Parts: sequence; structure tokens; C-alpha cells
Amino acid sequence: MLPQKHRLSLSKRPQRRKREERLIQGEYFGLLVGKQDTDADSRFAIIVSAKVAKKATQRNRTKRRLTEAIRSLVKDTRKGFDIVLLVKKKATTASVDELQSSIQHTLRKAGIVKQ
Repeated sequence: MLPQKHRLSLSKRPQRRKREERLIQGEYFGLLVGKQDTDADSRFAIIVSAKVAKKATQRNRTKRRLTEAIRSLVKDTRKGFDIVLLVKKKATTASVDELQSSIQHTLRKAGIVKQ
């Protein structure tokens, strides 16, 4: 589980206009990136829809794998971003290492990972 300061609650997330958020496509997920109003730690949320995996156990397993992959990358992210991972069906069969390298590549593409 991610520390509380790095979790983004989707119900409390401010509704932004589409032009304020960017969508960057990765191999296993789409990354929706928005800028926070403050310069706090970056926060992450993971969305796995029922279209991706019918059973809740599959969706939860995918979320746990992604959370584990994100946890090791949190210390390298720049502050002040809200990041939502929109999971694709391909991610349900991927290993944690594959997910971690894909997240790292996509975050670099978005300019969120410190160099």
C-alpha cells in the first residue's frame, strides 16, 4: 500500500477541465497527469474497470501489482502532480517488473520523474 500522502482519492479529486490534464499512453495503461494547486508530494490513483477484468479478484490483484511497482518509483517523482493510471487489459497478465519499467518509461515521457 502506498503511504497516505501519495494516495489520490478520486472522490475528493477536483474536477478539472480536459485541457488542464494530459493523457500519456503507455503499454499497459494510460497516464492522466494534472498539476496540483500546491507543491505537495505527487499523488497516485489506479482505476481498473470491469471492462478490463470481470472479476473483482483480478482487478484487485492488478491494483496491488501496480501499487507495488509505483512504490519503488515514488521517491524519484517530482512534487506537485496528480497522476491517475487508467489500466488496460494487457496489464492483468504482466509481471511487476514489466509494469515497473513501463511506469518508469511513461513517467519519464511525461516529465514527472527526476533525472
